[in-house]
This record gives sequence, structure tokens and C-alpha cells, in this order.
Amino acid sequence: MKSDLYKHLIQEHRDSDGFIYHKECDSLLFSSLLGCLPDFHVNIDAAFDGTLWHRRSLQHPKCFVCGEEGNGSASSISRDMLVGLAWYCWHNQRGDIAEHVVEYALRNQGFMGEANEFKVKWGRTQILPGLLATFAIIAHKLTDRNYWWAYMIPADMGSQIDDYGAHLQVLHIILRRQLVGWNWWFEKSILKWQAKRRPENPLYRIAVGDFSQVLAILGKEEWWPSDRLPTSRDRKTHSIQMREPKDWKPDPRKTIHTHCGDDYLFCEWLIEEEIKRRK
Repeated sequence: MKSDLYKHLIQEHRDSDGFIYHKECDSLLFSSLLGCLPDFHVNIDAAFDGTLWHRRSLQHPKCFVCGEEGNGSASSISRDMLVGLAWYCWHNQRGDIAEHVVEYALRNQGFMGEANEFKVKWGRTQILPGLLATFAIIAHKLTDRNYWWAYMIPADMGSQIDDYGAHLQVLHIILRRQLVGWNWWFEKSILKWQAKRRPENPLYRIAVGDFSQVLAILGKEEWWPSDRLPTSRDRKTHSIQMREPKDWKPDPRKTIHTHCGDDYLFCEWLIEEEIKRRK
């Protein structure tokens, strides 16, 4: 079975804390999502220094300059990393993390990390009201904190965005639906719009409940081979759902990178979670 093979082979690409893509600056996002799956233990606290959350486990250098090409992130954390962390908190019952995120944000005008200049700090590290509310709802459900106000703040206002930001939007709206059992009408509208815009994206199909089509997509051998993990020769991006068709094509560069297959594993797990939620 493909998922069993991927669960075995991905172990070679995890560090001692269980993080994947730990050489890159978006490790916390993808490691957090992987850590939602019951088959994977991720020591998520390894990315926390006691005050701030970081882009990857602190056994590695901080992510102001990282990656094989040296293209640093210019900030210690970003909103997309926090989206992944919110998923981890809910599916691992870590209300303590969610509470800390909320309280720290309220004390620090929403700034959740450091950056090399204020424009970057404002643009990347300041948590937005919708995501702050999502953490507050998680804390409200898992701790004794009464963040009643959070339920009045939508996860997303329904703006039509594409490329990398689109999958973060969809992830956030799905998580909020898991938390409260419903979405605002404009959130439902944007899920339908994203699924129509990119029907080949498995995450977007899951978001609108089109599970049969998702299974057909996950069966694509050119994206997820049955006998090995995918590589850059199969598709440039390591995560199908986070990118657009231009990155779903093979990478023409000579250097071959092996992807972790976490996009397949997460979507397969999410289908089961969404089916259980609907029962």
C-alpha cells in the first residue's frame, strides 16, 4: 500500500525531533501538519525557545539565513508557520500552546517573532485577527480560558487569492470548521471558488467534500509513485497542494531532490477526518 511505503520511507527525512524539511525555513508548517497524523510523533516544542516559536527545530540554526541556496527568510516566524501550529495544537490537544500564542499576541500587538526590518516584521510576523481567534477557540475548548470573543471573528473574509497563499487560506478555513462545526457563508464561497479554480488540487477537493475525485488525484503515479517517494524529476514542488500547476511539472535542473510524500499522507488522513466529522 502506497501510504505504508511512504510512512516507512519518510523516516529517513526526519530529524531527531521528527521535523521534516528541516533544512528549509518552512519546516514548522509541514512538520506540524505531519504531526496531526497519529502515526507520527513530532516534538513540536523543539521549535519553541521559551518565548518565541521558530521556523524549525532549534537543533538547527535559526532561519534568518537558511536553505541550500542561502536564501534566508528574513524573519524568525511567519503566519503560515502559525497556521500549521494551530492544526497541531487542535489535533494533539495542546491547549497550552494555543493559550500561550494568544496571550503573547495580546501583550505584543500581535508580533510573534523577530525580523531584519520592521516592514518584514509587520508583514510576516504579526498574527492576523482571524488566526488569533482560531488559536483562542482552541484554547477555549482545551483549557479553562474563556475567549468568548473569538467565535465572532471569521477565519477568513473570503478574499480571492492564489498560489502559495491559497492553500493556507483553505487550511485555515477547514480547521475552523473542525473547531466550531460550520463556516461563514463567505468562507464556504471561497472554498468552492478555490476548488473550481484548481480542481486538480486534492486539498481544495477535500475542502468541498469531493472525496471520490480526491482519491483519483492521489492515485496519480506521476505525482506520487507507488514504489518510491516522489522526487523533483516527478514534480518541482514538494507539496502539490501548496503550489500552482507551473510547479507540478518536473524540475529540469540536474540536481534531484527527494520529496517526503507528506502531502499525500496528510490528504489521505484528512479525508478520513472529514468523513468522520460529517457522520
